[in-house]
Amino acid sequence: MGGRVTPLERSDFFPESAEVLSAKLADADVVVNLAGANLNARWTPQYKRAILSSRVETTRRIVETVNALRRKPSLLVSTSAVGIYPSAGCFRDSSPTRGDGFLSYVCSKWEGEAVKVSPDVRLVITRLAPVLSKTGGVFPLMFDVFKKGLGARIGNGRQYFSWIMLEDLLRIYCWIFSNDKICGRVNCVAPEITDNRTFSRQLAREMDAPALWIVPKFAMRLAFGERAVLFNEGQCALPHLLEESGFRFSYPHIYEALADLCKSDYMIE
Repeated sequence: MGGRVTPLERSDFFPESAEVLSAKLADADVVVNLAGANLNARWTPQYKRAILSSRVETTRRIVETVNALRRKPSLLVSTSAVGIYPSAGCFRDSSPTRGDGFLSYVCSKWEGEAVKVSPDVRLVITRLAPVLSKTGGVFPLMFDVFKKGLGARIGNGRQYFSWIMLEDLLRIYCWIFSNDKICGRVNCVAPEITDNRTFSRQLAREMDAPALWIVPKFAMRLAFGERAVLFNEGQCALPHLLEESGFRFSYPHIYEALADLCKSDYMIE
């Protein structure tokens, strides 16, 4: 798939840069909105406002600019997350069910701005699960903890853990770009349903490392504050639309994903 990528800079969203943003989007066939403050920071009241505004206000500016263009992009891909769902139950892309926590609130507001885009533009909202990668995100941190013999499950370990390998996520984006029948909300998750206990056991097995500890959920709350919800709770999201459209996952099962991640030279000293 060819094409030229034009990045949007933070400065493009300053009020005085409206014409710059408009010019960049006017030249685009596809707009991908990935903006959002990192969740891996202390959730003070001020930082929670940053988590919300960095997603909602950026999406609002993009949509308003696209809607004002004479020549609009054919596709807007706007990010969201499986955190929009409750921690109990399993949900397809089409499910209207929402959780009642902060992350669900953020995702709902985030998506609420994206759906205001002109009907002339195909809209896809990618609801991302935690992305597993050898060189970034949460996995290298987990790997280091298990390598030190501190592998553990959290609480009873039964909280759902939806996930997606980075390689599959990149393929999903290419699939969306080339398949104009895909629109609306898309759960970007691997098809296998797993939980914290299964993930911890499988990672320990692949690393030939112990996973004997149990970390109480209250200890996570003491250590991480409100952000502990990222570890203490989880969502079960199902990739119904992707599978129905014919997408084939390279890593549909957690044991395949962890085997690949753990054999990487990057992970071995």
